[in-house]
Amino acid sequence: MTSLTKEEYLKLIEDAYSQDEDEMDDYDHIPESAWIPAESPAKDQMNRARAASSQGVIDVLKYRKEQIRDALYKCVNLKIGEFVIHVEEYHGRPAIKKMPPAAQLTMDITVYQEKYKTPLGAPCKMSYKMDFSKDDRFSNRPWLTYFNAQGGAHNIPVETVVDIIRWIQNIIRLSAFM
Repeated sequence: MTSLTKEEYLKLIEDAYSQDEDEMDDYDHIPESAWIPAESPAKDQMNRARAASSQGVIDVLKYRKEQIRDALYKCVNLKIGEFVIHVEEYHGRPAIKKMPPAAQLTMDITVYQEKYKTPLGAPCKMSYKMDFSKDDRFSNRPWLTYFNAQGGAHNIPVETVVDIIRWIQNIIRLSAFM
């Protein structure tokens, strides 16, 4: 195998560069309307629609407060360790600084917890709706009034959902001390 000297390498680069310029000169006579985009706008629109309706899950265990808020607007399933928050419905619009507080976004959510044993003790991997009243880790939280016994909450503000996620993040991080 032979190696190139620095001069030969630079000459190859100059030749390749000059060929690119010559080839570009050949395309000057083609009208602008004849060019076809590399990716069609329809395909881009389909990808955005597919991403918006995606039922995927975003793991928000290490997200900060602002990132959690953005994730709530982008996806309907948020995973925090063994917990999954499913956003069932949005009410209103995302908060804008000039918008009155009454018009801000609220949502209906359901919280699920992954269990590795059935109530009878058999091994499994199932998601159960979270009953906050039976779990001491959630006692005396101000947002418990939003939830029913089946882990569902209706018209809960986005900031409260962010607080719930932050609380669950802390539970997951500190589970070694329990």
